Amino acid sequence: MNSQFSNMPMTRKLIIVLVIMGLLPAIIVGLIANYEAASLLEEEAINNLTAVRESRKSGIERYLNRINDQVTIMAGQQNIISAMKDFNRDFNQYRQQSPKFNISSARESVANYYREQFGKEFKSQNKKSANVDAVLRSLSANTLALQNDYISENQHPLGSKDTLDSASGRANYHTSHGRYHPEIRAFLQKFSYYDIFLVDIKSGNIVYSVFKELDFATSLKNGPYSDTNFAEAFTRAASDLKKGESYLSDYKLYYPSYEAPASFISSPIYDGNKKVGVLVFQMPMAEINNIMAERSGMGETGEAYLVGPDKLMRSDSFLDPVTHSVIESFRHPEIGMVDTSAVDQAIAGKTHAEIVTDYNGHPVFSAYTPITVLGLKWALLAEIDVAEALAPVNTLQSIMIVVVVIGLFIMAGAALFLGRFLAAPISQLSNTVKKITSTGDFSIRVKNTNKDEVGQAAAGLNDLLSSLGSCFGEANNVLTGVSENDLSRRLEKNYNGDMNTLANGMNRTIDQLNQMQNDQKIQAEKVNESAQESQRLMKVAQDEAIIFGRIKQALDACSTNIMIADEGNNIAYMNDSVIEMMRNAESDIKQDLPRFEVDTLMNSNIDVFHKNPAHQQAMLSELKSTYQTTILVGGRTFNLIANPINDRENTRIGTVVEWNDITLELKRKESEEKISNENSRIKQALDACSTSVMIGDADNEIIYVNDAVSNMMRNVESDLKKVLPSFDANNILGQNIDIYHQNPSHQKGLLKKLSATYKTEIEVSGRTFGLIANPIHDSEGHRLGTVVEWSDRTQEVKAENEVNAMIEAAGKGDYSVRMNMEDKEGFFQKIAFGLNQLVETTDIAINDVVRVLSALSEGDLTQKIEGHYEGSFGRLKDDANQTVDKLTEVIGEVLSSSASVHTGADELAQGNANLSQRTEEQASSLEETASSMEEMTANVKQSEVGAKEAAGLASEAQTKAEQGGAVVTRAVTAMEAINASSKQIADIIGVIDEIAFQTNLLALNAAVEAARAGEQGKGFAVVAGEVRNLAQRSAGAAKEIKDLIRDSVEKVEDGASLVNESGGTLQDIVEAVNKVLSMVEGIAEGAVEQTSGINQVNVAVSQMDSMTQQNAALVEEAAAASEAMAEQAQKMQSVLGFFKTGS
Repeated sequence: MNSQFSNMPMTRKLIIVLVIMGLLPAIIVGLIANYEAASLLEEEAINNLTAVRESRKSGIERYLNRINDQVTIMAGQQNIISAMKDFNRDFNQYRQQSPKFNISSARESVANYYREQFGKEFKSQNKKSANVDAVLRSLSANTLALQNDYISENQHPLGSKDTLDSASGRANYHTSHGRYHPEIRAFLQKFSYYDIFLVDIKSGNIVYSVFKELDFATSLKNGPYSDTNFAEAFTRAASDLKKGESYLSDYKLYYPSYEAPASFISSPIYDGNKKVGVLVFQMPMAEINNIMAERSGMGETGEAYLVGPDKLMRSDSFLDPVTHSVIESFRHPEIGMVDTSAVDQAIAGKTHAEIVTDYNGHPVFSAYTPITVLGLKWALLAEIDVAEALAPVNTLQSIMIVVVVIGLFIMAGAALFLGRFLAAPISQLSNTVKKITSTGDFSIRVKNTNKDEVGQAAAGLNDLLSSLGSCFGEANNVLTGVSENDLSRRLEKNYNGDMNTLANGMNRTIDQLNQMQNDQKIQAEKVNESAQESQRLMKVAQDEAIIFGRIKQALDACSTNIMIADEGNNIAYMNDSVIEMMRNAESDIKQDLPRFEVDTLMNSNIDVFHKNPAHQQAMLSELKSTYQTTILVGGRTFNLIANPINDRENTRIGTVVEWNDITLELKRKESEEKISNENSRIKQALDACSTSVMIGDADNEIIYVNDAVSNMMRNVESDLKKVLPSFDANNILGQNIDIYHQNPSHQKGLLKKLSATYKTEIEVSGRTFGLIANPIHDSEGHRLGTVVEWSDRTQEVKAENEVNAMIEAAGKGDYSVRMNMEDKEGFFQKIAFGLNQLVETTDIAINDVVRVLSALSEGDLTQKIEGHYEGSFGRLKDDANQTVDKLTEVIGEVLSSSASVHTGADELAQGNANLSQRTEEQASSLEETASSMEEMTANVKQSEVGAKEAAGLASEAQTKAEQGGAVVTRAVTAMEAINASSKQIADIIGVIDEIAFQTNLLALNAAVEAARAGEQGKGFAVVAGEVRNLAQRSAGAAKEIKDLIRDSVEKVEDGASLVNESGGTLQDIVEAVNKVLSMVEGIAEGAVEQTSGINQVNVAVSQMDSMTQQNAALVEEAAAASEAMAEQAQKMQSVLGFFKTGS
């Protein structure tokens, strides 16, 4: 390429150069502009995405913190506390308070709802059928009853079950539901929660929910959803959280919500200091999606989304809502997962912005950051396609290409004109030079009279040609003389520059040729003499060269590192071995000698390796014989052997040095020594270790046993020889480890495959050994052998069998079995002693109890447990003795009571005798009554007069009764007005209650905003708290007034009913008075007839006399019964005499 350009005509060169010089700045400017534009757009895109990322992060954090504030504040509200207590109470009583409940019909109704309404919706969302049978089988009767009334029999459609305020029935649950449900539902609708739950702290029962999905009335402890994140949120709140704290569980698939992902936040509900329940919100996804779906600054391909630690979506994708929505991501993670480097970085806690590949495989600008709030850690990503973000750069590039092409044509035309104009004089100059060159005629001149640089060059060339013509003419004359052996001619004219040098040089050459002719004659004689001496020296040199060549070849091939220095200590020779050694150590030597270079060592001074050259020079100058030393340079250790080199006359002509790099050898020795020391320490530690350790090599031959295993094997040698006759405890080393096994091939296969710790037990001749085997590998993972830890568990196993036998006997009631103490020592002896003492104490205690109970069965209450016992046996002793004492006391009291009964029966018999006497006296009194009847006849006459007066009074009563009827009619009208007013007051109280609820919600929101405002919101938080307290008191007062009004309305209704009844009664009284009036009139007539009536009374008195005689007979029978009761009391005393009380 360079030669082609060089050979081009000047015109073409100028055109090309001008075009290039014109295009080059344009291209450079374009590239710079393109780069700067791309950088600015990239920076703008990243800044925009960073702003979007931080905005979305702030929005999500505010939203989650608001939810946290709402759930904790609501859990502390008095109405929620009251609702929790009421629902807990009514939930547990619901089944008993529903007498018409039929479990079979309820199960059928609930199953039909599960399969039809829920099942169809589940299938439409998941494209598969819902498995409801397992859930149905786990539902309790109480759950079926509540789900039947509030879900399957709820006439509102699926998704609107919350519209029902209260189911029909007399259960208290319906009353509580009607009281609290509208308020909680209003809160849910205001803040768009998916559902709100109240959960019993003890049972985990969901005693209330707003939307009544399949989880309603189930238990989060042992129900069908006990393994969900809902149960997780409840468990954390129930067990770990304090008042005012909350727990947020991350999204997981939740079956009652049609297998859609669900998240729950929970907070405990306290009544005073007692935790009574848990308030749980099911988080809505819509609010998070609304925050993340804000499109400002996102263009057409931009989006912001959330990803969880499981790499599944936590907000819906804008670009791919089909497969990357939250629901589809969880239902189909194989296509909805977001597994990108940006997600990995954000989940790892990093905040950054860069170009990555998104989940669709497109290059995007991604600004990512972690969100850590309420215990959750999500990744937030704001992304936009690189192509859209850098689209203006592509437009700029197109414009620049068009501009450059147009400029190219313009510059090409200009360059063509300028090139030809500028190249014309140069072409003329070039043609003249070519003509002079081709003809050799220096008389040719350039015809150019211009005053520019080309014209000046033409004038200079003409002057040069004139000087060259004159110089060449004289030179030609001198050379002609030389050719004719005439050395007297010279160049006489004065020239400048190189031509002057040429003239002077030629003149000196002629002079030297003249001198050389004279010298050649003298030198010819000397050359002849020198030639003879040279022949002799050449013969000697050839012989020595042959010898030195052989020595050099030997040194070059020698593996010993040889370096030779001359008498000035300059390195004159290095064989290949020392050069290779120096190259290998060059980087290390440079650490101490930065200027060290292997390639420049030749001819450098040997002192380059020493920090103190003067000392080294003195030592080498005095060197008379072999000298050995060691030097340390750059961490390398070199062993040096130096010897002086002398010629035949014993004159010092240099030094030979043998080098040996012993660095690796020293390290190897150090490593071997370290390993040896470590092995020695390990062996000493294993020798002194109490654990029995045995080591086998790769072929399972025993290469080491410590003292503990040797002693153990000696102790059990006699037992092992029973089944292993050749076993020798003193000859274990060198034996195969399989000598202890009856199936060596199995053991070899097991040890060969051993890759981790293997534990087992073997039994040999009545001995039980515990074995722990571990493989031994070298640093490269190659199997070196096996280490086995032995433990003789014979005594331990024997003790275990004895303990099992003792426990089995005790389980059968036999406490006579004891552990043998003679063959045990140490820990097992203590265990045996303790267990024997425990069984013996238990045996004695049980025998004492049996003795007392046997005595009780025989009626002996004098026996007690007298031994000294502690703990549970002590309490058993005290309870048994107290039982005997109490039984003695009861028997004594019964005996005393039976004696009292006996005495009472005697007294009752005496009383009956007295009653008989008084009955006789009553008969005589009846006779006196007959005489009194005569006096009654006179009184009857007086009654006739009184009857007439009564007739006048009855007439007046008739008038008053009619007036009372009118009053009662007005009272009825007034009671109806009061009833209407009471209903209006009840409506007003309902409005007040609603205002209190709204005020409470406003106070709750104000408290949330005040909490978010921090210090600036404290004063506002106090005011909000007071407003909330006032609202709660207003709600309470309104509730009480509502109850009073409701009671008043009922009483007014009862009063109105009574007044109505009074009106009817007064009407009856008027009619009755009329009847009385007629009756009083008849009294007078009846008085006449009373005389005959008195006669009838006399007859009645006679009958009473007869009855009195019968009463006397009954008294006698009662006396006989009293005597029989006394006899029964005597028998009871005889029966109780069976018990011996010791008194």
